[in-house]
Amino acid sequence: MKLVTAGQYTHADGMCFGGRRKAWSAQVLQSVFTQFGAGCQRIGWIDFHAGLGSFGHGEKICIGKAGADELQRARAW
Repeated sequence: MKLVTAGQYTHADGMCFGGRRKAWSAQVLQSVFTQFGAGCQRIGWIDFHAGLGSFGHGEKICIGKAGADELQRARAW
């Protein structure tokens, strides 16, 4: 499952290939976090993924510390 959520960047013809460079959206997100999150101790965000399921389906993925309450907090959001 980690491969599906993290992707791989070495085999362009393989499953879950993430590309040769960061997508524009990842570049924008990094810029926003750098500019507006510099003074923050913690940042939480919701990342909507499409394309992993049927047409129009948004895949819910939660990445947090194992054993912590991040999943419960994300579901409450």
